Parts: sequence; C-alpha cells; structure tokens
Amino acid sequence: GPVASSFPRYLRLVRSGDEIAAYTSSTNGNWSLLGSRTIQMPNTIYVGLAVTSHDDGTLNLSEFDAVSVQANTNSFQSNISDFDGFAGISSAKANTSDNIVLTPNPTADFVDVALPSDGNITRIRVYGYNGRLLQTVETNDLSKVSVYTLDVRELPTGIYIINVLNDLGQTYEGRLVIQR
Repeated sequence: GPVASSFPRYLRLVRSGDEIAAYTSSTNGNWSLLGSRTIQMPNTIYVGLAVTSHDDGTLNLSEFDAVSVQANTNSFQSNISDFDGFAGISSAKANTSDNIVLTPNPTADFVDVALPSDGNITRIRVYGYNGRLLQTVETNDLSKVSVYTLDVRELPTGIYIINVLNDLGQTYEGRLVIQR
C-alpha cells in the first residue's frame, strides 16, 4: 500500500506462523497495513535493523527509536541488549552475571566459554547474527566441563551469539566478536 513521505515513520512487523504483516504509522499508533507475505520460516528467527542510502558511495545516517521485540515465550529469545552493530567494533561489552563469560573477547582463533554459575556445559551452539546455526558442540564431548575452549578459526570476522546449555537444564548466552 501507499506510504506517506513525511518523516519520522514508525514501522511494525508482525509474525503469525509463516506470515509477516507490515504496518506503518506517523504517530506510533493508528497503524495502517502495508501488506503481508507468507514466507516459510523455522520456529526460531532472529531480527535486526538495517539502513541504506539507496545510492552507491553515499553513507546513510539513521536513528532507531522506540525499538522493541516481543516474542512467543516458547521460542529462543536473546537477552543481549547492547548490540553495537557490525562496523567499528573495537571491543565487546562486559558480560553480565546472567550470561556466559567469553574470554578473550574479541578473539581471532580460540575463546574460553565459562558458565556464570553451577553446572557443567552439556552443549554449545554458535549462531550467526542472521540466526543461522553455524556450529554445535554436543554433550558427549563435554563430560564434566565448566569451561570449554571453542575453536572459532573457521568462522569469518563478525559478531556471533554463543548459546550454552548446562547439565541443570539452564541456558546462557553471550555475544562473541571475531576480529582478525
């Protein structure tokens, strides 16, 4: 549908099963449906924000405001809220007590993955920021381990989500930056 050309604009994407509906508003209320599409998706998806100037060689300066993500409680939710973006990363913010501890971070080759509390690591999953599962280390490889050295030499430079399951059934996550 038509989109008014006044700015700023509020945008809303709503997922219901495999359907994504897009809405717009000039007031963050009174939403107008732009359209919807059915796209086959897994239960777990990741969301992100992107901008473009639509003109090669011209940078875009944009500001995101009032950003929120609401998810079904049965799906994986990231508790990492300090996304820096992909460019200009010089160091990762400190892990909180609820997250795994990743050292060194950033890294170029290996990273130690440690749990913040009791329990032993039973599974480690590495996700790209596009939500794709890239690497899994399974339980039988981690018998009674609370710290595991993960080899990330095969992963390209970028930002990754490390998701860890312990033997108590608790999951933890952290953001890993790979720089070379």
